[in-house]
Amino acid sequence: MSLVQRLQFTTLFLTVAISSLSPVRAGESLDSLHAVLRSDASLHDKGVACRRLAVIGDRQSIPVLAELLSDKALSQFARTGLEAIPDPAVDEVFRAALSRVKGSQLIGVLNSIGNRRDSGAIGQLAELMKSGEPQIQSAAAAAALGRVGNTESAKRLHETLGGTAGPVRVAVADACLRCADLLFAEKHPKEAIALYDAVREGDTPLPLRTAATLSAIRSRGTDGVPLLREQLQCDDMRFFAVGLRAAREIPPEAAVSVLLAELNQRDEHRVALLVECLGDLGEPKARTAVEGLLDSKQPLIRRAAIGALGTLGDVSTVDSLLDIASSAEDRDAPLALASLRRLSGGEIDAALVGKLKTPDPPHHAQLLELVAARRIVSAVPLLWSGLESPTSQIRLSAWNALGETIEGDEFDELVSRVVSAPQAARSAAPTALVSACRRATNPDQYVNTLAKRFESAAPESAGTLFEALRAVGGEAALNRTVAGAKDKRDAIQDGATRALGEWPTPDVAPELLKLAESLTNSKYQIRAIRGYIRVFRQFGLPADERLKMARQALKVAKRNDEKVLVLHALLNFQNAETMNLSIEFLNEPGLEATAAQVAIYIADQVTDPVAVRTAMRKIIDSGADERYAKQARDVLAKVGE
Repeated sequence: MSLVQRLQFTTLFLTVAISSLSPVRAGESLDSLHAVLRSDASLHDKGVACRRLAVIGDRQSIPVLAELLSDKALSQFARTGLEAIPDPAVDEVFRAALSRVKGSQLIGVLNSIGNRRDSGAIGQLAELMKSGEPQIQSAAAAAALGRVGNTESAKRLHETLGGTAGPVRVAVADACLRCADLLFAEKHPKEAIALYDAVREGDTPLPLRTAATLSAIRSRGTDGVPLLREQLQCDDMRFFAVGLRAAREIPPEAAVSVLLAELNQRDEHRVALLVECLGDLGEPKARTAVEGLLDSKQPLIRRAAIGALGTLGDVSTVDSLLDIASSAEDRDAPLALASLRRLSGGEIDAALVGKLKTPDPPHHAQLLELVAARRIVSAVPLLWSGLESPTSQIRLSAWNALGETIEGDEFDELVSRVVSAPQAARSAAPTALVSACRRATNPDQYVNTLAKRFESAAPESAGTLFEALRAVGGEAALNRTVAGAKDKRDAIQDGATRALGEWPTPDVAPELLKLAESLTNSKYQIRAIRGYIRVFRQFGLPADERLKMARQALKVAKRNDEKVLVLHALLNFQNAETMNLSIEFLNEPGLEATAAQVAIYIADQVTDPVAVRTAMRKIIDSGADERYAKQARDVLAKVGE
């Protein structure tokens, strides 16, 4: 990073810091801040005073701060204070300082003049820029001129660019681009374009020439077409890339004609990039030319055409893409299917549904996949018949499509089909039901529909229904699932406790705790307590709430297996309380080692040395395994015992 850049960065940092300060502090006044700067106060206090003056300083502060501009230690702080004062007198101070400060202080003043965009300093900046002695000074003057960014500074930069060399030329060229950007933004396109052209046509580093070329095309708009064409025909791929980017940034109707004319290039890679660009622009008039490239023998070009048709294509494109998508031997089949998914417009959906109505339609599996991906609700009546297909792939695709498209009144029919699905569909059918439930727009209606099925459905369907309730979520679904966990029928209880153990929201925790205390079947009791432990392990609850839940779980758990899970969960929210909780189980048979390990691990994160000492002594006094006793002594040594 150059000295100029470092100073610019520092100024930016200080400006951000200043913006967070309060306007006025109790007991603070301009006189008191001025007095600090004129006293023998420390560097720190003077720096703070300068920063405060950047917030509340006025015309009275200018001469006080100006005195510090030549101070090596305080110049930067003084400039920060001065730059923020909205008074023309500040600009006069900075201009005067140009003849009396040297070295890094001069560079800093130049930077401040640029930040304030002081047009009154242009003449002085131009002289310093031309001097070339030292180079860093000339470069900083050029940078300041670039940030002034008006027509006069543009003229000075333009005049100087050709007569410089080395680092100074780089700095002047960079300043030209900065100045041109400001001019263009402020509605001076003619002057901006002149600067862009000067940099791109001059003997400047490649990165600056490519940046200037891009801006020169972009700023010309439709008039930039000849320059765009020049880049697309350039042998240097770097300028070809500039042309592609520029094509995306000028009016599309102007860029498309140029891109289409360049498709006759021989370079496969270049043509593929041109086609991709046409796809990004999405101009319909490029469609015919791109469709013609589907037959290309050059793989890069063909793949680019398939991808571009995802935005350029229309109804007439569907058949061509479907043919590719349905070919098991075509390596581009997935890409064609992806383009079909991206095609926009209701007419595309209607065309796909029309093809699906054909008896034993070609591309049947691909059509079903597209119905699912595009969520074409109008295709639902046709999907039911897909469930009866003799082809397993069609049946599976139909189930998946139903899961992505079913809504409202059709949901009851889906539930009916799922609970009566044959063995071969026992995987796809529940997945479809869960997918539909996750998209529920009327959760209560879905819960009621599912609840009614429990009485008539076979017991083995209970798990599927409860998984569907879990996917719907909400209070009604939770209450119905909790009721199932209390059911006397084993299949119902099994499905309900399994769903509750994986419930997606923490409001399930109180119900799981009650079930862990009340259920008599040990399998389901264990499932309930483990589900409860999962809630405070995986959900981002407040630490005090998690600690409370951990204590409750340790109280309810009957087996050491679950207690170990709780102790390990304490590692997710480490503090003195969790350390002490683990210590309580040092003498619990089967838990001694886990309790010691957890407490020692947490101790490293506890900032209360008294609590740490007490806990570590308890581990040592408990007769713990020597490994843990040694680790406890090491912790004691760290906290000063």
